[in-house]
Amino acid sequence: MNTPSLDLGKIRARLESAQGPLYWKSLEELADTEEFQAFVADEFPDRTPDWNNAAILEPVRASYRTGESIEWTRVNALPDFVYFNHSIHINKGVGCATCHGRVDQMPLMYKENTLYMNWCINCHRNPEKYVRPRDQVFNMAYEPPANQEELGRKLVAENHIQSLTDCYTCHR
Repeated sequence: MNTPSLDLGKIRARLESAQGPLYWKSLEELADTEEFQAFVADEFPDRTPDWNNAAILEPVRASYRTGESIEWTRVNALPDFVYFNHSIHINKGVGCATCHGRVDQMPLMYKENTLYMNWCINCHRNPEKYVRPRDQVFNMAYEPPANQEELGRKLVAENHIQSLTDCYTCHR
């Protein structure tokens, strides 16, 4: 199957601008597009369930119908004294799987990495080892190339990535 190109930037901008029930409405509209259906079928050929009737998604549908928030069980809970912002990491080229693991292969979400301070500092000290091209941030199957350190140094320069290890970076 030849998957149509998805503009992840437009999708991200639309979802980021939506609030509460509008987020779910935007997500539902996206899921109904032919491009997204083709993307899912191409990306996960062996498991393309009927999402409209999947029992596991009933809490999501109920939330959309009632406007009430879903009660989430946090997998990664950082202490209150830690400041963390996903968007800066995504915009600089840190892939989701770098921290969260291959969530596309997790039948139920689990904690892949400790996210302890030392783990984070290691990346902050050596970002060239972990960054990837921005168009690959959401690619769960991304494999760093053999020349990752060379590519990483280039991306660090292009994306103006600083090696931020001062306490104030995360503790505010």
